[in-house]
Amino acid sequence: MMTFAESLFQKIPTIYYQLFYDECEPVWIINSEEVQLVENVPQYYPPLPDPPKPPPPPPKPEPPAPTVVRVPMCCDACEDRVYSTFKSIKGVEKINCDWTEQKVVVTGPVPQEEVLAACRKMFKHSEPWK
Repeated sequence: MMTFAESLFQKIPTIYYQLFYDECEPVWIINSEEVQLVENVPQYYPPLPDPPKPPPPPPKPEPPAPTVVRVPMCCDACEDRVYSTFKSIKGVEKINCDWTEQKVVVTGPVPQEEVLAACRKMFKHSEPWK
């Protein structure tokens, strides 16, 4: 036969587990009228708000239209002068030069007036392409 101390000693782990780790722990809810013990009151957490959406990327600016100029060239040397002049201008991305058609196409964010002024510095009778 078990003594009271032995039976208590066997129940201590169960009591200890129920006291600290049991899922049915009491929750105190305080009302202004009375205090009551309520078992297993579910916790309510409001849903999390949606994270803010990143702003849309800014639209890419459209590339400027190429500038086409009529330049009175007579040979490959004139064409080389045009290339070397436009390579020194800041913002010029591409130069397409054809001395047989006397046509120069400059692409890049360079104002047409600046392109025309550079052409007129080399060749006096340069004009916009028509």
